[in-house]
Amino acid sequence: MRPRRVTILDLVTKGPTNSLYARVMNQNLASIMPQVVGVWCEELGHQVRFVCYTGREDLQHELLDETDIVFIGAFTRSALTAYAISQMFRARGAVTVLGGPHARSYPQDAAKYFDYVVGFTDKTLIQDILADCAQHRPLGAQLAAARQPTALPGAKERWKFIEPTIAKAPTSFKVVPMIGSMGCPYTCGFCVDATVDYQPLSFDQISEDLKFLRTKLKRPIVAWHDPNFGVRFQEYMNAIETAIPPDSIDFIAESTLSLLAEPHLKRLKQNGFKAILPGIESWYDMGDKSRTGREIPRHRLRERPPARREIDQRPAAPVETVDGCGCHIRAQHHAGPAAGRRIVDIAVPPDPEGPQVHRLPRPDFLFPRALQDGHAQRPRKRLGKQGNERRQELHRHAARCSAPGTARHAPLWLRL
Repeated sequence: MRPRRVTILDLVTKGPTNSLYARVMNQNLASIMPQVVGVWCEELGHQVRFVCYTGREDLQHELLDETDIVFIGAFTRSALTAYAISQMFRARGAVTVLGGPHARSYPQDAAKYFDYVVGFTDKTLIQDILADCAQHRPLGAQLAAARQPTALPGAKERWKFIEPTIAKAPTSFKVVPMIGSMGCPYTCGFCVDATVDYQPLSFDQISEDLKFLRTKLKRPIVAWHDPNFGVRFQEYMNAIETAIPPDSIDFIAESTLSLLAEPHLKRLKQNGFKAILPGIESWYDMGDKSRTGREIPRHRLRERPPARREIDQRPAAPVETVDGCGCHIRAQHHAGPAAGRRIVDIAVPPDPEGPQVHRLPRPDFLFPRALQDGHAQRPRKRLGKQGNERRQELHRHAARCSAPGTARHAPLWLRL
């Protein structure tokens, strides 16, 4: 196989931008796998050109060189940009490959615009694509490794691609991406990593990479790209503590609530962790991750007594709160002659198999039908002195109709 001219494009954003957030953050959101593919291609003897697109580069200038094959990594938000770039390179005779979250989520759609669409990727799969390097049209070939790789090039091997990427940052906030594990041991239905077996990477490599970063940056900032950082908490902390002095590197990680007990938080703080992002929890599987028990929360709601509306005479300010079972409680008072009466509405999530909720009739004069239906109430017409007196009389009559213990209700013509 002759050496290929390989272009690797990491699409951090979908188009040109000059916002303050993009200038500070986009280069810090670079992905790991495009850098990994670059290392693998060089190890296989190919010439690599790496571009991380943050929205401020001129892609026509950056991608002007001739190339044989283009690897593009993209999220779905950048999919249309990736499609357009692929069409441009295919018109020049190059072969295009799409990887990343969009390729895993929508491979059938991506195959219309790329010669190869890859899911799980390892070095062997990259070697096969470079050896074949053929055009597959009108539909591209969909390829995937049997599982995720058991080892990845560390920060030291990827530094050739990391350094020019973080050099684009206008401030000292420069984040180095690292990863210590892949997959997740939990089974949340909404998560793309829930179907991937959890596997840790080499902790010795983690220690070596941390030592290396301290020789390159004054105070490195490391963002862990693990889907669930710290599943093997003790091994992680031991690898960090044996490699670097305490609090000499700032860390950012995403973890789950079950791992964030107080002793773990104290140890994380001692080792320089500045930010932890708790993972989004599933309603039905929440008990496994947030340590609230394995019982489905909807069952707890069924055990509650039926909700009801209460009207009393105690003056109260507007209140909005949540009770012990998670039910939303909204209380407000009328501003007219009926001021002081508090209407409490307890809203329980609907459950056809649960208890039936009994509600007293709503006093419509306090809640105009236009507001009940979710529409804005039309502005009232300006009334003269006689009209204002008539309105006040109607309010007094309505207040008498809604007094506690009164069976009467305001008639339709009183709905102001």
